[in-house]
Amino acid sequence: MVGRSRRRKTGSQIDESVRSPCNNVCQIDTEKAWCRGCWRTLDEIAAWSSADDQEKRAIWQRIRQRSVAIK
Repeated sequence: MVGRSRRRKTGSQIDESVRSPCNNVCQIDTEKAWCRGCWRTLDEIAAWSSADDQEKRAIWQRIRQRSVAIK
């Protein structure tokens, strides 16, 4: 379920945010300029917390493109 929305109950509200790709393997590949764990660039990592769901989905799309290009 990569990049899909998830429902989380917070108090009386349901949060349908796009899940973070972070998997706690934080190692920046200096040659490729992205994290080896989640495949995000430093700019994408920094922007994640303030990005709206549309931008988060765009980041997920770029992650999928990177992972396919590497294989």
